Amino acid sequence: MTVGIIGLGLMGGSLAKAVKKYGIANKVLGYVRNEKQKQEVLDYKLVDEVVDIERLKNESDLIVLAVPVDTIINFIPMFLDIDEKTTIMDLGSTKEFIVKNVPEEIRPNFIAAHPMVGTEKNGPSAAIDNFYEGNTVVLCNLEDNGFQHVKRAQSLFQEIGMRIVKMDATEHDIHACYMSH
Repeated sequence: MTVGIIGLGLMGGSLAKAVKKYGIANKVLGYVRNEKQKQEVLDYKLVDEVVDIERLKNESDLIVLAVPVDTIINFIPMFLDIDEKTTIMDLGSTKEFIVKNVPEEIRPNFIAAHPMVGTEKNGPSAAIDNFYEGNTVVLCNLEDNGFQHVKRAQSLFQEIGMRIVKMDATEHDIHACYMSH
């Protein structure tokens, strides 16, 4: 499997380390917007290659959006032509707004996930070994997803040692709000 990750800071960089560590992906591709971060990503060996968005879309079996929620929303239109076998997954902290902004034609491909883990750090240097192990991930509105995409997401999180909770996006946001305050 080839995994493409957009955003290689704390969440995306740590996920890149995990999929490499557990042999989940035979190739990890990354996309970053600026040259400084591109060099950092390569220096930290987070991905096998930094590529443009078109190559990432065309070569990845799983695309992970590990960027802020507003940026996730901005990326979604770029995936309208995605292959039906490609899974798209976001790691955003709020789910209802994201789920409501995924067009119907790609909704079966789009897994709304929120790993319940984090720190105040960001950027490629914030990527942490074993960051996800023993923590929980919330998967939202799976009834709207295709079976193979659900299976791919669940397998990934189980293989990196996470507990999976399934929840409605609205319910998730209410619980996440109470937990953070």
